[in-house]
Amino acid sequence: MGDFKMGSKTVMSQSGTSNPTWGANAPTGTILNVVQNQFNNTRTAGGGSSSKDTFYSFSPAVTCTISNCTTGNKILISCFLHVSVNESNRAIKLRLIDKTNSDAVIGSEGAGGLFGVYQQYINYGGVPVSYEILYTPPSFSSGSFQVELLAAVDDGGETSYLNYVATNNSSREFSSNIILKEIAG
Repeated sequence: MGDFKMGSKTVMSQSGTSNPTWGANAPTGTILNVVQNQFNNTRTAGGGSSSKDTFYSFSPAVTCTISNCTTGNKILISCFLHVSVNESNRAIKLRLIDKTNSDAVIGSEGAGGLFGVYQQYINYGGVPVSYEILYTPPSFSSGSFQVELLAAVDDGGETSYLNYVATNNSSREFSSNIILKEIAG
């Protein structure tokens, strides 16, 4: 079919019967690529020997990777999580790290992490937490970017959970996800 150009810039390309793709000159703010890691199994971080306010990886790790990215573009990171802690009156603090760039901390954290929640009955679980941040990675590794979610609790020896609660001999499982969107920069 051909290319769609604005002036001398190729905005969109299409050949044969394949779907059109964005060219190297997509308009700023255009969503170019979207991936999701949706998971419904239990993830834990910290535990009996954990230290207060120290961030730990979840087990299994909570990551999301987007590929075929272009340097200079931004990544919109969206987190939709169901969290709990094994004790009441606790705060779960959440951090995002850039696994592509030496585990750099994403965003400007406050005393409570990048985002999180405090709740009196957090041990009853399934507390919904959502957060979004627009991030410009310093670089992409062969066009890829990976983010990882870490957690801390405001009291030592506690366990952070995703998608799980166990109280009164009953358990409930939920679903959480991380979505990455590459935005033309």
